[in-house]
Amino acid sequence: SGIKSEQIYVIKKKVSNFASHCNKLNIKYIQNVTPLIAKRYISLRTKTRLYNKYKSDTDSYVSTILPRTINREIQMLTRFYKFCIEADWMETNPFYTVKKIPIKQEGERFYFSDDNIKLIINKSDCYHDFYMVLLHVGIRGTDAYSLKPEHIRSNYLVKQMNKTGDWLNIPMPTIAQ
Repeated sequence: SGIKSEQIYVIKKKVSNFASHCNKLNIKYIQNVTPLIAKRYISLRTKTRLYNKYKSDTDSYVSTILPRTINREIQMLTRFYKFCIEADWMETNPFYTVKKIPIKQEGERFYFSDDNIKLIINKSDCYHDFYMVLLHVGIRGTDAYSLKPEHIRSNYLVKQMNKTGDWLNIPMPTIAQ
């Protein structure tokens, strides 16, 4: 089916969270969820604080869930209810009316200056080759870390990206080979 076990875990967790919310409202059947309940659930999710963020216990910074994460949750719950309709378990999808949250542009993207790059390379020691791959190929560090010789085919880097699941198929620069 093309679905990874990590995706199943996320879907199960999202549906379980929504089911818990419904249980608190004494809603026992998915057919009893209305668009208003769906909208209120998403509204509550946007206000949820994340306490398990990196060093949140030491710096006292507690963020909320990112809009793109909420939008993915809306999308997933909409697909879940679409499945329920196709299975003839219900007739309408309460998440069809839930609007996605607008995503603000995060501003200008940071790029390393030539001086920054020289400093990083000069301090790289045993990680020099790793940094050269990052610099000249442009892949994420987590993807570069998991590279294997079989990912290089005829001077092309062919690898499934960890974060997105998309396939990367790019020519390897001579300096990174």
